[in-house]
Amino acid sequence: MMTWTRMLGSAALIGAASLLTLTSTATTASAARCTTQASCARTLACPAGWARKVSGKKGYCMKTSGSQTHTPTCKKLNMRNDWKWSSGSKKCVRKNGSRTVESTANISCKSGFKYSNGLCRKPAGTSFARPTAAKGTVGGAIAATCTSSGACTRTLSCGGGYATMAMGSVYYCKTSEKRAPTCAKANMKNDWKWAASKRQCYRRKGKVTVYETKNIRCLSGYIFNKSTGFCHRSPLYAAPTAR
Repeated sequence: MMTWTRMLGSAALIGAASLLTLTSTATTASAARCTTQASCARTLACPAGWARKVSGKKGYCMKTSGSQTHTPTCKKLNMRNDWKWSSGSKKCVRKNGSRTVESTANISCKSGFKYSNGLCRKPAGTSFARPTAAKGTVGGAIAATCTSSGACTRTLSCGGGYATMAMGSVYYCKTSEKRAPTCAKANMKNDWKWAASKRQCYRRKGKVTVYETKNIRCLSGYIFNKSTGFCHRSPLYAAPTAR
């Protein structure tokens, strides 16, 4: 008899615990649930030596080089490879016995340079490169070069279902789904329904409408937010890419 009494007592305790579980208050979202934004925050980065031309989440890399010059060299000409540059005459010269032969046909410059008035010259120019998504403003190697700023402009973007969010001068991706709550059994009644306008559960008791919040329920992984009246999935974060 004592054993049977103990078993009944244990069953009663389990039943009470189950009832408490059913009628527990829904978890409410915390305003500080943003602890992983920083780890996913990115900005547009350019290699060292390149200037960042960024406005918001769009931009490109640019580098301006000054004019350059170098002394010309002389190519082989008329089966002769002993031509030398003469800065005085601004020509290629070689000795043919006692006679000095001059030529301008075999003046040679490096790639990108053109000969002009005794020097090989390369005018000042601007180069463009595509930025990459990084945690800092200085990135690694050049992703690709372009002939114009427009062709090299990239935008920090997020994948499907994610929104691009700004945090100062950096950006991160965030998604947060929401669903309407459901109402669990409470006070031995299982006819509770959700009242979206009241953001509470309700049931009719004769001519009276009874409201309750302790039986608000959300799906696993969702949290009830009193201010919106919805069950929100905990924010998920991702790092944007430069597209």
